[in-house]
Amino acid sequence: MADQISSTLARAVELHKAGQIAQAKELYEGILELEPDHAYALHLLGVIYLASEPDRAADLIGKAIEIHPGHAAPLCNYGAALIALKRFEEAVARYNQAIALRPDFAEAHYSRGIALAELRRFEEAVASYDKAIDLKPNYSDAFHNRGIALTDLKRLDEAVQSYEKVLALAPGYPFVAGKLMHVRMEMCNWEAYESHVETMRAGILRDEKVSPSFPLLALYDSPALLRRASEIWMNAKHPPNSVLGPVSGQSKHDKIKIGYFSPDFRVHPVSHLIVEALELHDRNAFEVVGFSFGIDAKDAMRERVEKACDVFIDVREMTDRDVARLSREHGIDIAVDLAGQTTDSRPGIFAHRAAPVQVNYLGFAGTMAADYYDYLIADETIIPQASRTDYSEKIAYLPNCLVSGVHRGVKDRTFSRADLGLPDTGFVFCCFNNNSKITPEIFSAWMRILKRVEGSVLFLYARNGFAETNLRNTATRSGVDPARIIFKPFLPLADHLAALRCVDLFLDTFPYNAATTANDALWAGVPLLTQAGDSYTSRTSASALNAIGLQELITHSVDDYEALAVELATQPDKMNELKKRLMHNKLSSPIFDGQHLSQHLEGLYREMHRRHLEGLTPDHIESST
Repeated sequence: MADQISSTLARAVELHKAGQIAQAKELYEGILELEPDHAYALHLLGVIYLASEPDRAADLIGKAIEIHPGHAAPLCNYGAALIALKRFEEAVARYNQAIALRPDFAEAHYSRGIALAELRRFEEAVASYDKAIDLKPNYSDAFHNRGIALTDLKRLDEAVQSYEKVLALAPGYPFVAGKLMHVRMEMCNWEAYESHVETMRAGILRDEKVSPSFPLLALYDSPALLRRASEIWMNAKHPPNSVLGPVSGQSKHDKIKIGYFSPDFRVHPVSHLIVEALELHDRNAFEVVGFSFGIDAKDAMRERVEKACDVFIDVREMTDRDVARLSREHGIDIAVDLAGQTTDSRPGIFAHRAAPVQVNYLGFAGTMAADYYDYLIADETIIPQASRTDYSEKIAYLPNCLVSGVHRGVKDRTFSRADLGLPDTGFVFCCFNNNSKITPEIFSAWMRILKRVEGSVLFLYARNGFAETNLRNTATRSGVDPARIIFKPFLPLADHLAALRCVDLFLDTFPYNAATTANDALWAGVPLLTQAGDSYTSRTSASALNAIGLQELITHSVDDYEALAVELATQPDKMNELKKRLMHNKLSSPIFDGQHLSQHLEGLYREMHRRHLEGLTPDHIESST
């Protein structure tokens, strides 16, 4: 029998290496029927289960290690199963054991880096990737993950070098071109910008794995192109998963249960926009359950969101499958994804069907391009009816989409211009959008505006020193004194709102407009000038301006944008009239009315739920106003 098992094992390994997984799996299982404690068959069968059933993989490989300890490869694969199960500390311990047995095991050092990064121990993760690269100099995966960790550490120049190395080693490496471009945008490093943008556009049109969806929002004003890129990303990373079977079709409770899923229940733009609506939901008709898979920052916003939910669950250490199962156990009728494809998002939860109705809302300004998302909540400005075909979801329309409550606070402290490094006189333009939203085209427009408005300055927020240096250098090349660009340090929200009183006009970015930052400016009494385009991201500020009655600040070309900026800066009477109208309108505007948002959200949820209970497929839902 030993000879039979040996020959069967050899054949199974051959099939496994050839990618004939089903046949190899059958042979491994046959060996284990004859010899249940065959460590090698247990290990390799566990490897097969890694991608689909990590808990089963952990059981099999763990048993193999117990039977035949002292081998590095099973320990490394056991670590991979533990990572998939979100048991990161245990994974690090197993990788340490593997490395102790085989110090030259590059894959163990690399995988240890993955587990450390998940624990947000980024410095240690980089050290592990570096060791893997020392042992295996052409290790493209290690360079890739090193780039991710360096980005988290804000060591952006090193991240660029890591991503560039990946492309040198493996030019078609999935999605790395977009990650590299995003880091460069964070740095405001626009070297060969047009070439990179066009190369990525062509790749997307060829259905290549060019970029995650999120970095593209700042580069292209094409809903069709963005949908195509999103489809590529979701098909590769988050395909539908039916392991839990179909979700229950009928509600078993009196109230409609809404599950809000997010990594951003903390001081974060998403929470600022949604928290008041959560607090104001009608508890006679709705139950609110929060599913948090982000860090617990233990800040005031986290505490406020927790209190706003009837049930709040920290699911950071649960797998996507288990979170979806938990959602089903809680009887969630409508699962609302507040993250989409942004940082730390987990579409895999929705790929498992967390609820009968699944909704894309707020966090990701675009389509998820996956069939398991039924609705996208927007408004008529952001997604006109003629643009619906650019979104895979059915559109559920609010009167206004990006609403933030009035409980924002503006500190009693009054900042002087000098406190903020601003000159005593002269018109102050500002933009506090993320640096990655600043394109060379919009920055060139800003420089032309400064040239035409004597004595004016531009007040920006630089998230890193690279951006500050690059923007100053670009200003110099544009013929503008770099001293006319002033950089604001990070301030807590109340201080930020108070500081906004010192500026005159907010200049929006394009194609990725302001969202929360637009609401902040308008709440503080600062008019915002935007250029509207075709994509979701290029229409968010227009939505806010329509809602607050300042439609004349919406332009549709860069020339009109520049001309209006100069006109407002050089005509004080017109600027003052705008500010007075803004201050008059803001308290009656729906974009600062959390009760308005909550009621209209509930109307959408009722219609979604009704359609589901009646067995109707999702369809567009018009606004009730």
